[in-house]
This record gives sequence, structure tokens and C-alpha cells, in this order.
Amino acid sequence: MNKIFVIIALFIISVILVSGCTQTDTSGTEDTTGKDTKKPEGWSVQKPEEFIPLASDPGNIDLFDGVKEGSLIRFYFVFDDRIGHDGKVNLKIIDNSDKTVYTSLFDVKSSQFVDYQFQLTGEPIGKAYEWKVSYSSIQKGMSSMGNAYLTFITQNGKNLNADTTLFDLPSYTQEEIEQLYENQYFETAKTIDQTLTEGDFEVTLAKAGYFKYLNYDKEIRYFRADIKVKNIGSESKSFNSYDAAMIIGSNQFSASYRSEFEGINIYPGVIKEGYLLFEDVPENITGEVKIIAGSAFWYSVDYHSWRDILYPFTLQI
Repeated sequence: MNKIFVIIALFIISVILVSGCTQTDTSGTEDTTGKDTKKPEGWSVQKPEEFIPLASDPGNIDLFDGVKEGSLIRFYFVFDDRIGHDGKVNLKIIDNSDKTVYTSLFDVKSSQFVDYQFQLTGEPIGKAYEWKVSYSSIQKGMSSMGNAYLTFITQNGKNLNADTTLFDLPSYTQEEIEQLYENQYFETAKTIDQTLTEGDFEVTLAKAGYFKYLNYDKEIRYFRADIKVKNIGSESKSFNSYDAAMIIGSNQFSASYRSEFEGINIYPGVIKEGYLLFEDVPENITGEVKIIAGSAFWYSVDYHSWRDILYPFTLQI
């Protein structure tokens, strides 16, 4: 009996030992869960098991500038995410007189962006796209200053905009500008050739039309009237153009101080020519217009007194 008990006890102990040898010890073993998990397309792994979506478009243009280098302007721009993107670049340069002097539209690739850094500090600023525009491809403008306007069109159709100020753009000289405006006036002005004779003067309204003038890089539009004044008297006389006016319906427009006519002390037989400029005249007027070229004092023998003579012209525009 005791022998049977001993045999049973030994069997139980052996089962326990075998069970203990087959149990896996997981202490200190690396967890490999998820190592072969397929990553979603368009995602990147920043940390193990942490997926962050990549932006398909940059948020905006962080840096944009144009630097003059000899006969070229070097342009560059950087996105806020500091990397390159495919898209289209639309560049427009407008001078301070609001004249568009350059435009271009072209494709860019993300692979064309290069590492950029600040020249003074050497600090990196990320990937930048750089290209150059020659001065010969920029039209002459009325001003040597202006702005460059950049629009980047992403592949998703999003427009990112930036602008920068430019100096020393190709521009006309003051003499060239004056001649350009003069040519424009004579191409569009209407020939009038009306003459009024009274007192000591024979006054002719030769032409009339719109005229532009450049003032501090800004174009100002006037209505211009070209006049000729001849002294037909026997003494030196003055023709006063300061009280000249233009009348359209019930509206009166005064002559500008920029008018170019000198009528003081005109000697007998002498003809003075010039023009009157009227400010704030509405654009593209039509119908009847009255232009008072000026006035002159004249002594009336009949009335034995001086009187002021006006020289008004009525014309159809």
C-alpha cells in the first residue's frame, strides 16, 4: 500500500515539472505588435506607431524678394513649410504709375527648389525656388520704382500670393515721358480751329481733348484746350488766362495752375501759343461744351470806359 502511494506521488510531481518547463517566459521580451502593419498612403512615421498626415499644399508664401544683380533681377520665394512643391508661378511687375511692365507664367517642380540661407548669418531658411529676369525683358515705365506680385498656383488650384518692392526699374527720362504724353494727346485730340476777334485780340481755339500728366509717379488726367492769341491792336496788351473756365451743363471747371500759357504784355502783331488744363473733368464727355479761353481789358471809345472782354467757345465733343 505504501509502495502504491509513493508511485502516485512521484507521477504528480513529474506532471508539475513538465508543465513548468513548457510555459513561455515573457519577461524582457520586445513587443513586436504592429511592426508589419501597413502604413496608410500619404502618411509618415514620426515616432513608433504615431502617424501624422502630410499637408498637400503649403499654407502660404513665407518669403519673397527680388534682388538686383547687374542687368538681372534674381527672384526667390520660400513656403512656410520650408519644402518645395509642384505648381505654377505667375509674376507681374507694376511700376508706381500703375503701368504693367512685365508678366510671366511658368511651371515649377518640387525638385527645383534648392537649399537657401541668409547671406549675413548663414542661417538656413529651407528650400527656395530661384529664377532670374533680365532687364531687357522689362518694359520701360513711367517710374523707376514699383512692385513685383507673385501668385503660386498649387496642383490643387489654391492661390498663394506675395509681393515685394522693387527699385531702379527701367524707366523713361522726364523728357521722354513728356513727349509720350504729348504724342498721345495729338493722336486723340479733336481739331476745333474756331477764332474769336474782339477788342485788341484774335483768339483761336485750335484743339481740345484729354491729356495726361505725371506727378510724383502718378498719372493725372486733364482736359486740355490749345489756344493761340494774337495782339491785333497798336499797343502792348495782356491776355488773362487765369479766369479761363470749362462749362458742361450746370458744372464749371477751373483752369489748373499747370496750364502752359503766358499772356502778359503781348506786343502788337505777336502770337502767343499754349494750352489750358481743366481739372476733374468727367471722362468721355459728350455733347455741347463751352470753353472760356480767358479775358482782356479793352477801352471802349463809345462808352469812354474800360471793360472786360471774355472769349467763349462753344463746341461739340
